[in-house]
Amino acid sequence: MKFFQKRGVAIVVLILAIVASSAWGLHKAPVVSTPEGGEKVDTSLSTAAFEQYVRDEANVLSDKTEKAVSLYNANWDKMFGSIMAVVTTESANDIENAAYDYAIEMQLAENDAILVIAKQQQDYYLLASGDFYDLLSGLSQSFVASCMADNVQKGDYDAAVCSLCAALHVELSQQYQQSEAALDEAANGVMFIMILIIFFVLWIMLDGMRYRRYRRRYMMPGMGVPTVMYHPIFWGRRPPRGPRPPRSGGPRPPQGGPRPP
Repeated sequence: MKFFQKRGVAIVVLILAIVASSAWGLHKAPVVSTPEGGEKVDTSLSTAAFEQYVRDEANVLSDKTEKAVSLYNANWDKMFGSIMAVVTTESANDIENAAYDYAIEMQLAENDAILVIAKQQQDYYLLASGDFYDLLSGLSQSFVASCMADNVQKGDYDAAVCSLCAALHVELSQQYQQSEAALDEAANGVMFIMILIIFFVLWIMLDGMRYRRYRRRYMMPGMGVPTVMYHPIFWGRRPPRGPRPPRSGGPRPPQGGPRPP
């Protein structure tokens, strides 16, 4: 044990421990950090069903980026039922037509989107439909370019894809929050109506109980004309008589008289 008592050996062991802990921390770091302003990314969701929607044919994306896209898709599918496929290709002369072809080949649904990146042309195209298209149409025309252009020109496709996914997650989260708020408001309205209906039903039941008690007390055979009039709850009572008009100040003056001859 004297070997570990040497100062130099102790320092080396300490450095190795720090490096090992740092490497372990990087290994266990989450694939996606929740973007500011977005719904918390649920990292516990399974991404197995969404891995098929990431095709890195140009070999420009890291495994971490592919996992991040799949995790975003798992969260978006849970919130909206929408996903964004990502395809990289070496070259595409008509990238828009290529996006349509890939969308059909991958059997994307009507509310999905697809991002195609052409490495040789340093070009990209985002094709969306349904709810995804409605979201993008409400944003500025430079939204996608602001996330993609600089990093694509630099050849940093990982940063380009992750930047777009993070920005889309924030926009989708805001729409999700608005939808949830609208649903909560509608639910509160329905709850208020249900309370009114329950109150009305209880009111009718209570009035029925009062009327049956009234019949047993005043309207059984042989009792004759009821001495007490039945009044339903909240209505049926004779309104109170208003105040009498004021009397005149004195006797009326004489009128008429003998007619002249």
